[in-house]
Amino acid sequence: REAWQNAINNFNNIIVNSLMLSIVASLIIGYILSKTITVPIVNIMHKAQSVAKGEFEQALEVKSDDEIGKLTTTFNYMANALKDTLSEISSEKNKIETILNYMTDGVIAFNLKGSIIHSNPAAKGMLGVKDNGFCFDFDDFVKTYNLDINLEEIVVFKSSKVKERNFTANDRFLRVYFAVIENENEKPEGIIAVIQDITEQQKLECMRREFVANVSHELR
Repeated sequence: REAWQNAINNFNNIIVNSLMLSIVASLIIGYILSKTITVPIVNIMHKAQSVAKGEFEQALEVKSDDEIGKLTTTFNYMANALKDTLSEISSEKNKIETILNYMTDGVIAFNLKGSIIHSNPAAKGMLGVKDNGFCFDFDDFVKTYNLDINLEEIVVFKSSKVKERNFTANDRFLRVYFAVIENENEKPEGIIAVIQDITEQQKLECMRREFVANVSHELR
């Protein structure tokens, strides 16, 4: 009986030890697997945060051919594509700003709330505005120069794509063209005002009228 009891105790010890070894092995394997999965995901998360801040330089290392590796490869491709797209947008933005800055016509862009979102040096020069920029919105602009027009007339109830008005400012005769800025779905996003200096044209027109009047008077 004693021998039988010892055999049972030994058997129980073997089972307990095997169970403990299995638990320890499971924990170790689980830890290794979790590291294999979580570390690349954490790296991707950190890289995503860097990309959100505009840091595209360092690519993630692809360490496997499984789903995590494919995800890493796809993320690297997406980051490079985003970098190229942002670079292209920045280049186009610089080109447009250069064109606007050296245009002889004045340009003022308003959003749908009437706030100024952009203006070029020519517009500031024509209107006699200082370098710190405009301090008025669309309503102030049209009221200041008696343009007799409003946002709704241009955006909602427009009868044509472009509306024009003549006015004087800073001892100049000016003509402004209003047009709606539309997105790809042809929905209005704002208004652009293009201002031309027609002072010389007005002077020539006045001279022409005076000449015609004088000739007519002499002929009589």
